[in-house]
Amino acid sequence: MDKSLPFQITSELTECETLSLEYMDLVNIPPDGLAALASGLTQSLLLGSNGIKNLPPNAFKSLSQIHTLALDHNEIEEVSSFIWIGLDNLTELNLAANFLSVLSPGSFTTLPKLQSLFLDGNLIDSIAKGAMADLPPSLTYLGLSDNLFYEIPHEFLVFGYPSQEVCNRSDLTISLNLNPLQCTTELCVVEDPLLHITVQLPIYCMPNWNTSIEEYMSVFCNK
Repeated sequence: MDKSLPFQITSELTECETLSLEYMDLVNIPPDGLAALASGLTQSLLLGSNGIKNLPPNAFKSLSQIHTLALDHNEIEEVSSFIWIGLDNLTELNLAANFLSVLSPGSFTTLPKLQSLFLDGNLIDSIAKGAMADLPPSLTYLGLSDNLFYEIPHEFLVFGYPSQEVCNRSDLTISLNLNPLQCTTELCVVEDPLLHITVQLPIYCMPNWNTSIEEYMSVFCNK
């Protein structure tokens, strides 16, 4: 049996507001494989806990009614903006527990209404230059907990001060919980009244080299 989509999407399935296709041993999403959902009522599509490795361009085209897409606990190594074409109203994307290693520019530019992006539990150790600026302006939560950051990325802080990209997103909350961060001078509250910038980092340093952020990293820039 072809495990790329080993079932038929029936009219009954399209009537589900929340459609769970988890634990189905899916390996790939074929082009137009989910097209039958376009005329349905589905708003939440759950594809987690499969074996999905590749997502082709336009994998979700015409699914403009989808608000939540879960692709967590798969084997996805990279994503591009072409994958998300058609998801014009998506507000939540869950890519936690995959094999992503870097947050790259342009990966989510085709998601104009995205509010929450979960990238927790991947292998991410860096934020590529320009990646923050390319995130949708609507984004209010970025989950990067339980990855491989050993320092706060320079896309967030530069010499203890918030980067311009962060200041331009004063309503964005970033979670770096459970990363192996090492204690540095940037892991503290920084205030500069001349610049009218306040960076609040609730950090709890362990007594050895391995330091974890136990709470959310919230950055507030007041200009």
